[in-house]
Amino acid sequence: LSDLRARALLFDLTGRAEIAITGKDRAAFLHGLVTYDVKKLGPGEGCHAAFLTPKGKMLADLVVLATGDEILLDAEAPLAATLDGLLRKYHFFHEVAFEDRTATRARSISSCPASRPS
Repeated sequence: LSDLRARALLFDLTGRAEIAITGKDRAAFLHGLVTYDVKKLGPGEGCHAAFLTPKGKMLADLVVLATGDEILLDAEAPLAATLDGLLRKYHFFHEVAFEDRTATRARSISSCPASRPS
């Protein structure tokens, strides 16, 4: 274990779904559908959340990542089409747009000793 802590690690996330939400109402729209206060996320911040129906039924487990001009949803790849459909179903009265990037993006996360707390 100590050997792993001393080395940089790279995790391949290409098997994950990625959906981008853009538009001026993106945070307010998503805030009403997930279990985290998305409106509090600043650029470069993220959180773990559950996607809910308006009645509170859990539909998906996701990671929400805020960038400067969009919010990215990260979930298991089989959920991509389901999430895209749900977002389109609930977007009434919000100025938002959705893009399913699952098939067009390769992603990874790296972790190196300098980035981990001692």
